[in-house]
Amino acid sequence: MPFFKYDRTKWPLVKVTLNGNIESDEDFNVFLHTWNNLYLHNQNFTLLFDARKFGMISIKYAIKMTFFIKKIKKNDPQFLSKSLILLNGRWLRFLVSFMFSIEKPVAPVYVYYTDNNDEKDVYYYHEKILSSPEIFSRFYPKQLNDL
Repeated sequence: MPFFKYDRTKWPLVKVTLNGNIESDEDFNVFLHTWNNLYLHNQNFTLLFDARKFGMISIKYAIKMTFFIKKIKKNDPQFLSKSLILLNGRWLRFLVSFMFSIEKPVAPVYVYYTDNNDEKDVYYYHEKILSSPEIFSRFYPKQLNDL
């Protein structure tokens, strides 16, 4: 069973649930390929990652993700409008910061750190981006960061 599940039922909001561990490079490549295929819709979309049940991920995959980010930055037009990442645990917090220190994101990324008891849906936090942006750690693409 893959570590990810993409839910496009509320397009242009795409919920991505990350669960357990990445078992192989092939598994990770399928995850990236599925993400890349979202661009085939030729419409803006938002990624909502729920990583609260994601396992202990190797730093190798954070590095591979930076190469993927660099690759999708070349997409023109760029349809990814923003991302939200829900997570808990210090290791995932470190990996997210590490990734975006190496490669700035394609679009604004809002990160919310939860505790293990938080059961609010990722869509709840998506609504909070507009009403309470201060509760999120934020990472911006280079051009927005340098203004």
